[in-house]
Amino acid sequence: MPAEYLIISPRLECEFHYEFVHKAYVCFAQEAAVHFTNNELGFMAVWTQDEEIYYAHLFIKSRSQEPYNFIKPAGQYLQLVCKGGDDEVAAAYQSIQDYLLNKQLVADDRFYEVTLNQTTAGNEQGYLTLIQVQVVNSDF
Repeated sequence: MPAEYLIISPRLECEFHYEFVHKAYVCFAQEAAVHFTNNELGFMAVWTQDEEIYYAHLFIKSRSQEPYNFIKPAGQYLQLVCKGGDDEVAAAYQSIQDYLLNKQLVADDRFYEVTLNQTTAGNEQGYLTLIQVQVVNSDF
């Protein structure tokens, strides 16, 4: 995959998903050039040394004329599309970790999560979520 330019929120630690999104929105709202409308929005999750995954940042994919503060590196990415709500997304992260360990692949500690269909509000089982993680082994 080619490099992507992202605008990421400061590190956010919140107990509840809606609180996380609200705090990130407030951070982005202070940037005049950043708009949620018609921009790809996602979460950056981090894989800790304790092998736990937690949401650390909200990101917006930057357009060339907009500022950016993070570059998602070019490289090879393992991708998984998950159907369902929070429980299925958590299981998807576990599946990715199991796959990486089984294939002896080394991955970056940052995961990128994007909801692919936001028109299914109220139907959690219809959600589609793309999860990506960069594989740093040259054998992948």
